[in-house]
Amino acid sequence: MSKYYVGQHIQATGDTNVDVSGATTKQLRITKPDGTIITPTASVVDTTKLRATLADTDVDQAGNWKFQTYAVISSEEYIGDTYNQKINALYT
Repeated sequence: MSKYYVGQHIQATGDTNVDVSGATTKQLRITKPDGTIITPTASVVDTTKLRATLADTDVDQAGNWKFQTYAVISSEEYIGDTYNQKINALYT
């Protein structure tokens, strides 16, 4: 697993376990260490995975972040597994 730092651009990818190529809503739901939630728009990768790019200004806190995919297909919501990623402070 890669090591990430505050202020870095990050490409986050998660699996929905369903074909989301026809989804009308495609997002990653991301919870920062302080509880703030951001929901960047994602693109489909390999039909079941969603990928979003976080700007360096989004990656503004060190600690444990939680990532989860979210898609809507024909009014049905699909939520993927939650995974954790540690974001390190600079110079650690």
